Amino acid sequence: MRTLLRVLLAIGGVLIVLLGTAYWLTATQSGTRWLLGQVSARAPEQLVLGSAQGSLLRGIELDSLEWRSDSVEVHARGIAVDIELLPLLNRHLIVSAFGTRALEVQVFDVADEAPAEDVPLAVDLPVDITIHEATITDIRFASGTLRREIAGISLASELRGSQLQVKRLALRSDWVDLDLSGNVVLTDTVPFDTEARWRWKDDELPALAGHLQATGNLNEMEIRHELREPLLVTSTGSVAREAGTVRLAIDNEWRQQQWVIPQGTISSSAGRLLMRGRVDDRLAIDLDARAGLDRRPEASLTASGDVRLQPQTEFDIAYRIDALDTAYLHETLSGSLASHGRLSGTLQDGAFELAVQAEELRGEINGYPLEGTATARIAPNVVLISEATARLGDNVARLQGRIGDPVAVDVTAEFADISQLAPQITGYVRGSVSVQG
Repeated sequence: MRTLLRVLLAIGGVLIVLLGTAYWLTATQSGTRWLLGQVSARAPEQLVLGSAQGSLLRGIELDSLEWRSDSVEVHARGIAVDIELLPLLNRHLIVSAFGTRALEVQVFDVADEAPAEDVPLAVDLPVDITIHEATITDIRFASGTLRREIAGISLASELRGSQLQVKRLALRSDWVDLDLSGNVVLTDTVPFDTEARWRWKDDELPALAGHLQATGNLNEMEIRHELREPLLVTSTGSVAREAGTVRLAIDNEWRQQQWVIPQGTISSSAGRLLMRGRVDDRLAIDLDARAGLDRRPEASLTASGDVRLQPQTEFDIAYRIDALDTAYLHETLSGSLASHGRLSGTLQDGAFELAVQAEELRGEINGYPLEGTATARIAPNVVLISEATARLGDNVARLQGRIGDPVAVDVTAEFADISQLAPQITGYVRGSVSVQG
């Protein structure tokens, strides 16, 4: 009997010591500091933890956390963590609250850094993790000449094995707002089903906002996007990763849109733009749209061809314009025009070159038939006209030369009835003019 009593007393003593130790580690500031000291001693040398206040049971506050390496530096200040301990017995980590008052991230270019190994992603934690609320404020990011500031990021999520559910991810800044939610599987190709609402804010650009839904994985995804500002454009299609680049197949459509620009208000009753191809090669485009300016009758525009974005923007497009109101040329003119031809050119560092070949220009101006052709090249501060011919009624004009600095233009005119050009004038003109200067 005495032996049993001694055993029970010994067991009780051990339990008291264990419970006391557990209480000291989790519920006292000194115990929590000791635990953090053990973590710090075993952590990589790049990680530096600041002083701590509080306890695991009531919440911990770290005054700072730093990570320093050759490629990145991270400085966090005012870190507060509050976790629920009892669910850990069921292998469930619940973070009731996490917060950081300030975060600075600086990324450096390391020329001799060895390329990272392409290790397949495989996350399957034995512990479930739930984050009820995580908030990071006053974020500053720097990489080379890029500088960004973010007012705050908030997150609520849950991770079970490899299944990540992002219930809410919100980012707020003076340049972009983002709200994202969805499900992600943390395996090799990272399957996901997400949606995001975003708003881009830039003083030099009109406000941009949209709603994106994406389903797929890192290799291929199906998307649906609604651009809501400044226009309402619906885009559907697929985006695929292919041989180190990205392949697009996107269908963009819009109806009854208006867009205010310095020259007036553009209106478009309907339009469709198809894009197919690789972003590092040539994208095939097809455009079919109707548009007008300041309530004038809409013109019809169709175009198809190729656009190349890298290493410079290049394009080669066949176009057709129908029902173009001549009032766009001058308010005193009445009639409509049609034209088809080809546009090609380049755009790099703000400088452009454009080649225009109007294979046919036809229509009617003030009751007289118009027909013509033109071939020209346009570059900054200069227009080179290889040949331009126009016939309006009984009047013909031919022009070629250079408009720029210097000017060198030759004009040949056969105006058999000037009144067809200017009703207040009668007579005819025939001759040639050369302008140099």
